[in-house]
Amino acid sequence: MPHPVVIAPTFLPMIIALAIRRAERRIRQDLLDAGAVSASAAVPLPYDRSLRRKRLRRLIDAGAVREVEPGRYYLDEGEWTRYHHDRRRRGLIAVSVVVALGGLAFAVATIVSWRSN
Repeated sequence: MPHPVVIAPTFLPMIIALAIRRAERRIRQDLLDAGAVSASAAVPLPYDRSLRRKRLRRLIDAGAVREVEPGRYYLDEGEWTRYHHDRRRRGLIAVSVVVALGGLAFAVATIVSWRSN
């Protein structure tokens, strides 16, 4: 059985991805709960947690959240949808590459094993 320290790092990217996704959903929900869906309805988001602040900055850079003046934000629903569509597409591409490389590694290992017999 593999050592637990070896297993844990394999889950680290998934844990980080889930934390990022949760932070982004929370930002979106906070803006929706406040009715901040237009520039005139922008609200402050005083996040103390580092991850939420970083994700807010990323969402602003992507255009999914707009900053109308320093510290006041609103959700751009159309850009939010585009942002998440693009993220999903990139994720599917990454998974496809990993599966393809895994299949290639399996095929090479099978051929090497077959030839050595």
